[in-house]
Amino acid sequence: MKSTLFPVLAAAIAASALAGCGDRASEPSQASLPSAATPSADRVQSNDPTVRRHERAAPPELQALVNGRFQPRGERATRATGAIEIDDHAISAELGSALSTERIAIVRGDDQYRAGERYSSLLMVGAEQPVELRRVYPAPVDATAADADRQDTPSGPAGTPAAVPLCTAGEAAYIALVMVNEGDRQVVRLAGLKSDSMPAAGADDVEVCEVLEYESP
Repeated sequence: MKSTLFPVLAAAIAASALAGCGDRASEPSQASLPSAATPSADRVQSNDPTVRRHERAAPPELQALVNGRFQPRGERATRATGAIEIDDHAISAELGSALSTERIAIVRGDDQYRAGERYSSLLMVGAEQPVELRRVYPAPVDATAADADRQDTPSGPAGTPAAVPLCTAGEAAYIALVMVNEGDRQVVRLAGLKSDSMPAAGADDVEVCEVLEYESP
């Protein structure tokens, strides 16, 4: 009896062991399972480096706040410049040659052009009023000489200045412009700023010239 029982038990144990191995072999390994958090390569959107580089390099465009022809408003502007014409790259005056300028910033009335001094007080505007800041480029030497020659033939009591006279002494390096509406008129206020550095809160060498006022015809 014992001789037949042991072979039967051995065969049953062997069959059970083989069945367990088969179940384990059929289970997929964890490493082979696809991850739900990782998309397939064909679904990943590739970057366009050309477009992105172009977008980073493109500077913001500064929109003009003041453009057109304006008549002097008050004795100071009449005496200094007469009528003026403002375009994107220059300011020309009836009593002087054109100033070549570049629009470099659009600031607000509450911004400082030097420590403790704000555009709102200088140009008599509100704190949120946009102000156009321009850099003035010196006239070429030959043009300056030509302007000096023209002063020998006066066109008025004081002759023709070599350039738009924004300062009583020296020349403006920067110009702050603002335009506001007063009734049906557009009023332009213009201030020359003498400085070796760009007008800002940290600048300490900014000297203000006269503030001149003009209006639309």
